[in-house]
Amino acid sequence: MKRIVWVGVLTLGLAVMAVSAFQVMSALKGDRQSEAAYERLAAQYTSPVPQAEEGGMAEDAPAAGAGRQTAIEVDFAALQQLNPEIVGWLCCEALGISLPVVQGQDNQFYLSHLADGSSNAHGAVFVEAANRAGFADGNTILYGHNMRDGSMFAPLVGYSSGRLYEKGLDIWLYTPAQDYRLLVFAGYTTVLSDADTYQIISEPGEQLLAYWQACAARSDFASQVQPAPQDRIVLLSTCAHTWDSDERYVLFAVLRPCA
Repeated sequence: MKRIVWVGVLTLGLAVMAVSAFQVMSALKGDRQSEAAYERLAAQYTSPVPQAEEGGMAEDAPAAGAGRQTAIEVDFAALQQLNPEIVGWLCCEALGISLPVVQGQDNQFYLSHLADGSSNAHGAVFVEAANRAGFADGNTILYGHNMRDGSMFAPLVGYSSGRLYEKGLDIWLYTPAQDYRLLVFAGYTTVLSDADTYQIISEPGEQLLAYWQACAARSDFASQVQPAPQDRIVLLSTCAHTWDSDERYVLFAVLRPCA
């Protein structure tokens, strides 16, 4: 009887190990597929822009690199033939982020589909479906997974210590109509149900300024960035730990048009 029980326990243990191994292998396969897909999109639809050395720093930027006007060029005409829901490209070389930005009909599809439409748990960086197109609202929300392999929006959680802000990393948002430099001014941990954080304000003005000040008051770091009346904001949202957590890390930045 004891032998039968022991054999049963062993069989169960082996079955659990086999399932776990399959899950790990599937996750690794998904990681490789996502990485290859986004590298392929970047290679095919973006090209680097040579940078001239310029002295000095912009008034509202905390560190080096502020003199740069843009990092890459994006072929949006070709990208939108691939997927007409591609509305931008987010790039931060220092964080290893170079990703297309999409806006779908809802906030579900791109949780589990890449920007080219293929199924993958890494998903895509996507704009809140309730936001107006073209980053026209006073604040626009961008979502991205915090993947265990460190990809997608995982690096943004590093702002929680304040050290990444002190480095003054160059972050760019390219759109078909306008290229922007993102000037980070706040970041903190919250939850997705936080209505104060995830509210949408349609136009720049007093309400957006109050929102800015409330976010800055909760920030993990003190910012040198000062608001201007016409400024619009983007909120980059990701899971604070891994994508099965309810907590979110949110990073706020001004959309400053490139010359």
